[in-house]
Amino acid sequence: SGGAANIKYPYYEVQNFVGKRVTFTAYVKTDTTDAARLCVMEVSKEKIPIPDGWQAGGDPIVTKEDKVAHDGTYALKLSGSQGGQANVNYPYIKTKDLSGKGITFTGYIKTDISNAGRLRIMEVSKNGGVTETYSGFHSGNGNWEKLEVSKTLDSSIKTLVFTILNNAGSTEEFVYADTMECSIKDLLFNGDFEKWSKFAEREEHTEVYSDFHSGSGNWEKLEVSKSIGRFPSMLILTIFNFNASPEDFIYVDEAQLVKE
Repeated sequence: SGGAANIKYPYYEVQNFVGKRVTFTAYVKTDTTDAARLCVMEVSKEKIPIPDGWQAGGDPIVTKEDKVAHDGTYALKLSGSQGGQANVNYPYIKTKDLSGKGITFTGYIKTDISNAGRLRIMEVSKNGGVTETYSGFHSGNGNWEKLEVSKTLDSSIKTLVFTILNNAGSTEEFVYADTMECSIKDLLFNGDFEKWSKFAEREEHTEVYSDFHSGSGNWEKLEVSKSIGRFPSMLILTIFNFNASPEDFIYVDEAQLVKE
């Protein structure tokens, strides 16, 4: 009744597919149009570099950038993400002496996208409450701009988190960050992004679909092809029946996956 009935086949032996093209085919029979089709989903897990002391959030692509640094040798290059919440954050948990203090988080941001790059201070209290304070957005003029955000910390603070955000909705839209500083000495380490000895794992799903069966009532061969990336962890082969009624059937035979 949901209109998206399917059967899936997870395929894990994918290391020989790196950089190759695969084709999923099957013979399908139905008398309903726009009902039956195939799909190949690639699940990839890529290890991405992370600057020491920082963590990635919101499914970004993080890059050690050596061509557009504001200061020093490296800057951080942060992509957007489909959810529009890509970020890198720096958590600080030794907050015992910070209660009631004023704090300012500053940094240089470069992007040509408006309403994308900005900074945030997040405070987590001992009772689990969360408060967030934001800087203004970078103007999107393509130049380095200094952003800042200030906050007076609560007396019940448990964790302090400094965050660089890219609110763009695409992994092809970037924010560069460098020279991050905190007004309280020794609170923020590696804000210049010169140290990169850590890695994080980023999972990504990409899907391609075949055309629909024509609904002729005859057997038709459907196929869908996909080029496999560098870091596949599995493929998921799916046969869909988009009919809304449990009385509307599709028939499938001779399904196979071929590496070209």
